[in-house]
Amino acid sequence: MQLPTLNLCQQAFILSHESNYLGNANESGLPFALAFELAEHLNKAVLPNLGGKWSLAWGPVVYAPLGVPANAMYVATNPDRSAYFVAIAGTNFNALLSDVILEDNCVIGAIPWAQAFPSLGGCNGPSGFDTPHISQGTQLGVNNLLNMVDNLTQKSLVDFLCSLGSTGSKTLIFAGHSLAGALAPTLALALATSKGTKFSTTNWGHVYVLPTAGPTPGDANFSKLFQQVFPPVSLGLAQDYFAWNQNIWNSLDAVPHAWVTSMINEIPTLYPAPWTTGTTPQPMPSGLETQIEGAALSSLLFGINAFSPFTQLPNIQVKGTFNEQYPISGQDSKALTAAFMAQVGYQHVDAYAKFFSVHELVTSASQEGIRQRTAGMMAAIKRVAEKPKRRAALEGLVQHLGKKVRQAG
Repeated sequence: MQLPTLNLCQQAFILSHESNYLGNANESGLPFALAFELAEHLNKAVLPNLGGKWSLAWGPVVYAPLGVPANAMYVATNPDRSAYFVAIAGTNFNALLSDVILEDNCVIGAIPWAQAFPSLGGCNGPSGFDTPHISQGTQLGVNNLLNMVDNLTQKSLVDFLCSLGSTGSKTLIFAGHSLAGALAPTLALALATSKGTKFSTTNWGHVYVLPTAGPTPGDANFSKLFQQVFPPVSLGLAQDYFAWNQNIWNSLDAVPHAWVTSMINEIPTLYPAPWTTGTTPQPMPSGLETQIEGAALSSLLFGINAFSPFTQLPNIQVKGTFNEQYPISGQDSKALTAAFMAQVGYQHVDAYAKFFSVHELVTSASQEGIRQRTAGMMAAIKRVAEKPKRRAALEGLVQHLGKKVRQAG
């Protein structure tokens, strides 16, 4: 097979996509063994398809509490080493078992930017606007990445990047798909604004970020700071979504609708379904409704804690197409929910590979890994909503806020 000529965006997307190879919830093992397995996959099934003699420069490194891979990251470089790609996998929620860390505080915990990453000596705040906040789930994932040490080089990512010489003409790209679409821009911004490291974007010719299908990591001030440090850049191609420093997302993908409250409430109506069509629509399946309610309530509470609501990063929305192979029809609640999630899975995984015209180069194993990580996130959201005390507290808060809004109006 003759390999296609790929641009940097396509290469970055493939590399970030394939970092999710270990995402299957049933996968377990020692971190170094899991890292070796991921490296074998990359060296045999991924890097040879990018054109030229690509290589792994750092990692892979896998964070695997209790033997289940929660986070993974590696750095790949192209044949002439003119570009380095930091590829990040999304957090595996099935590997994080603490109710306090995962379920209660994943989204609703709002962390001030300056305090989020102690290993970096803190991060500089913005000029001209208030303190940014990110969700505790994003903070947790990025701190896991910062604490990773490569078995071969015995360096953290920060130490490795700072050890590279003559980078003034080279390009550094941070990329992540799905849940890593929130981690990649946050990690890049943390390094760019760090107080206690030698890393500087000025030491590189270019530093770019390619988040795809990412949920929202923080509030309006975080979005402003990201745009201040990483302004949008276009590749000037016919497809405007070949671009840097903007979250590229499918309009029919449910995941990037999190965590902006109004966008979460749009999720049930993304696709033709029995509860959205006809003169007498049937009720939405209770399980799906619970997930949407849990996500919306958590989003609202983050806004209270951060004094500012979740706000999307600079982004490019790509118009999606409903896949008729996954119709949402019938009467059975569980079957309807499964059909809805099958459409979500297609829109969140397969559709992006087609957007970037690399669907023949990504592997089915990594696609399944992304689906498993996303399913873990959805299950965690549902558990939040189903906790009686948490649900009652959130509903009481929403009612109180609604009353205040009505009084103000």
